Amino acid sequence: MPHGYLIINTEDGKVMYNSASVESYIFTGDGVITNFQLTKAARGKEYLLVIVNGLIESPGNYELVNNNMNLAFYAPPSGNMDIRNIII
Repeated sequence: MPHGYLIINTEDGKVMYNSASVESYIFTGDGVITNFQLTKAARGKEYLLVIVNGLIESPGNYELVNNNMNLAFYAPPSGNMDIRNIII
């Protein structure tokens, strides 16, 4: 069973279980393109794990744009990118 958390509605006493999922993206940077489209909006930078050429990228190297549907690097990356979007 995936890890999650319980939510208790204080008005009606109902208990719900909510779990997170991880959506993975694999991109290849060409040293020119800076924007990469996600299929689901990221909740924020703190919910992304961005790995370029095997190294975790600092969140200061990119931003989320277009209603958090695009990952935009300040400097165009080159090489293999593995991006994990944690959906809660």
